[in-house]
Amino acid sequence: MDIEGSEYEVLNSIQIDYLMKFRIIVIELHYLNKLLNAHEYFKVLEPIVNKLLNNFYILHLHCNNGAGYFYLRGMKFPRAVELTLTRKDCVKHFFGFAKLPNILDAPNIDGVKDVSLPSCI
Repeated sequence: MDIEGSEYEVLNSIQIDYLMKFRIIVIELHYLNKLLNAHEYFKVLEPIVNKLLNNFYILHLHCNNGAGYFYLRGMKFPRAVELTLTRKDCVKHFFGFAKLPNILDAPNIDGVKDVSLPSCI
């Protein structure tokens, strides 16, 4: 799902029984710089995160270097991330995802420095 910011509206409105029809979800979350207005952003983001994480594991996260970055409390964050999730009931054992960035990761836009998450994450 790469719908340039409309993913929040879709994920907020989708019923859990419909969401559970998907074994794997690949999604790009845009406008993470809205974290700078955290109170308002979390009103939208929290129910989505809860819905996803109650039912899916995050297998992979990649920072999109095409959207730039922003600073929050002195740490650099990407404005967009790509997530790969898998439904929990489809997994026997989950050991988490590998070190980030993954060896298979590549910048979204060649010639633009990749954005990394802060080391504390």
